[in-house]
Amino acid sequence: MDALVFVAVLAAALGHASWNALVKGGGDHLVTTAQLNVVTLACGLALLPWCGPVADAALPYLIASIVIHDAYFFALIMAYRAGDFSRVYPIARGSAPLAVAVLSHFFAAQALAPWGWFAVLLVSAGIASLALIGARRSGAASARAVAWALATGTTTVAYTFIDGLGVRANGEALSYTAWLFIGCTPAVAAVALWRRGPQVLAASGASWLKGGGAGALAILSYGLVLWGMSLAPFAYVAALRETSVVFAAIIGTRLMGEPFGRARIAAALAVVVGLVLLRVPG
Repeated sequence: MDALVFVAVLAAALGHASWNALVKGGGDHLVTTAQLNVVTLACGLALLPWCGPVADAALPYLIASIVIHDAYFFALIMAYRAGDFSRVYPIARGSAPLAVAVLSHFFAAQALAPWGWFAVLLVSAGIASLALIGARRSGAASARAVAWALATGTTTVAYTFIDGLGVRANGEALSYTAWLFIGCTPAVAAVALWRRGPQVLAASGASWLKGGGAGALAILSYGLVLWGMSLAPFAYVAALRETSVVFAAIIGTRLMGEPFGRARIAAALAVVVGLVLLRVPG
């Protein structure tokens, strides 16, 4: 993987963990997610003068991704309502790298070298370990939280693979990113207005700061991922992106008072070794 792509997707992983922490800590998760989408809509509209329309070949992928992203946002809201950040986030993200690698191998003609498979497996194992550690530390968490986290993970796998195909069919990432986030907003905003009414618009400045910050990080981080998938194998980008669980563990430790411990350090080291292998040329 090219060094610039590697650094960009790693930055996207940090951005993703950060905006999820803002949503989790934002009070009313539906209101915060609606605020996030309002900001991504504004950013998408601001990008339009700098990019053209989406290519016809990419439209089916874009439409499918918008629908799946809306499902992702609602599953994520339910997961954060039911469970702790340190448990929900690793489970929601951990299923993507290996699943995307398999889908890319069979349906996108992106065969990985043996070391590539090992790297993806190692990253996935580290992420899964973080999830299991979180589960052990939060034994009182409900099965409902796990179910919604798994649903979130399923949508993550689906939109990652679809967007990888879509951005390549489009030929460039900027217009695809802009129209994707423009398209995601109406459904989330409509549900938020239906369920919360004026509360969405009357939210405090601090609430809008959190939601707005989450939105800016969301469109920036996923834009970097889409750009990365236009240049590098989907499986490598997905594995690198989901190292966000390591950043999430650090955020949980430093900002949410959650213990890290030796087991989490070992799991994080497995992820780091996998990252080093992803940088092996070939």
